[in-house]
Amino acid sequence: MISSILGFDYTFDFEYFLIMVLTVALSLYLKFLLTIFADYLSVESPEKLFSFLFLPLAGLIITSVISNNIALSLGMVGALSIVRFRTPVKNPSELVLYFILITLGIVINVNPSLAINFILFISLLLLLVDIYKKFASKIFGKESMKYSDKNYFLQVNLRSENFDLYRHKSLKHFSKSEDGYCLYIFESNNIDELNTIKDSIPKEDLINISIDF
Repeated sequence: MISSILGFDYTFDFEYFLIMVLTVALSLYLKFLLTIFADYLSVESPEKLFSFLFLPLAGLIITSVISNNIALSLGMVGALSIVRFRTPVKNPSELVLYFILITLGIVINVNPSLAINFILFISLLLLLVDIYKKFASKIFGKESMKYSDKNYFLQVNLRSENFDLYRHKSLKHFSKSEDGYCLYIFESNNIDELNTIKDSIPKEDLINISIDF
């Protein structure tokens, strides 16, 4: 299907559209796996969902555009070199996750079959890591996969009840006063997970918030 739009020919490429659908499907499957197995890496926030949806697609589009054009590829490298993290990535696992998502977008453009094998192999690795975590305490006498040796506590006081906060598995306590004020206490050994929860709370409903070490 070709039509003229604003002076250029537009072509709807159904096969490429399916490739983009496959990219998103594999990325969401990876998010599902990490939600189940990687309890030390928080992937439940809306910001993380945005990354899972669009980061592989960005890698796919970029590699599609520059794959047969050396001059354009050099220019794209220069343009992308200005991209920086505005805040430091404190969790190394989070940085690895971003590289995996970008790699997925690149590989699926070159060889979709290889991309599927890549995700299947990651599934196997996550399963093996989860098995190791379950038996590490029996073998080594400690939890070898803990993110930190101590737990962190996030205390949140809100003017009204926020039902979105219930979906976080780190929620340890909830209470509601007679005047309708709500207290949430989260506990985790991953400080980044608590910071993600903290950033998701609407400021207009917030009374007080604190993280204790």
